[in-house]
Amino acid sequence: AGADRFTVVLDPGHGGIDPGAERDGVNEKQLMLSLAQTLADVLRRAGVEVVMTREEDVFVALETRVATAHQVQGDLFISLHADNLSQGGAKGATVYLLSEEASDIATEHLAARHNRSDIIAGADLTGSDDQVAQVLLDLARQETEPRSVALAEQLIAAMTAAGGPMNRRPLRKAGFS
Repeated sequence: AGADRFTVVLDPGHGGIDPGAERDGVNEKQLMLSLAQTLADVLRRAGVEVVMTREEDVFVALETRVATAHQVQGDLFISLHADNLSQGGAKGATVYLLSEEASDIATEHLAARHNRSDIIAGADLTGSDDQVAQVLLDLARQETEPRSVALAEQLIAAMTAAGGPMNRRPLRKAGFS
């Protein structure tokens, strides 16, 4: 990413052997790849540089997705998912931000289900003690949180204005990798 370029890394969830949520014959992996391709086209037409973590139906490890974002020095990382929660009856779009603690129990369970590994800011913390992991998470969040919150609020406002079905609490936080 050049100094005058804004790079968005689009991460269509799941892929390959991991179908993600399935409902009425539709796989999350296929739906999110199609959405990411359409979004990439729109962003590129607007002059935004776009890198995708996968461009076909293949499995990409979480570590590789994170590494890709760091290698291209992405300014924004958007992971796209279409979850089908078995309990709670939650509906509509939600924007999730990185946080040490989940904003609610359902979000905590969702983060755990989405392969919450110890990858924070591109560092593989497997085997590291929790204190080191906590310090790195705090540093990453302090640097990016104000901009992340501002973007999340703009996304929610635009999606709401466009008439998209929104969750009753569309801004949530969790410890996603």
